[in-house]
Formats: sequence, structure tokens, C-alpha cells
Amino acid sequence: MDRNVVIATVLIAIIMFVWLFWLAPPPPEQSPGTTEDPITDTAAVARQEALAQEERVPEAPASATIADSTIAGAQQGEERLIM
Repeated sequence: MDRNVVIATVLIAIIMFVWLFWLAPPPPEQSPGTTEDPITDTAAVARQEALAQEERVPEAPASATIADSTIAGAQQGEERLIM
């Protein structure tokens, strides 16, 4: 390799490392009072599970009617495998 190519590659690498170090976001600060692991708190786990169950949407039963007329015919047709 040419000497100029090696020098350019090294300079670009240095610029990239300095750029990434300089523009890196600061690490999040933890307050001294929050040393507990939130997963070990059983009340918090129970609340998270309750919220997750509330967010679940019940599925429609198979016998539910279709309000959209564009796909209503597909529900009454027969299944075919086309290759």
C-alpha cells in the first residue's frame, strides 16, 4: 500500500473514534434511593401483570358476523389449494 493510503486510513479511524466518543450520550444517572431491583418487588410485579391482562383484547368468536361486505363471500366459500 501507498504511504498516503495508510496515513489517511489511520487519520479517518482516529476521527471516527473521537467523533463517537465526543457525541456519545451521557450515561443515565441513578438516584441513591433506587437501589432495589424492581423485579423483586412482588407488588410491582403483580401490578404489571394486572396491566398486561387489562391490555389484552378479547378475540372475536368464530361465529361472529362480518360487517364488511367485501370479504363476506370468502367466509361462505370452500378452501382450495392453488399451485
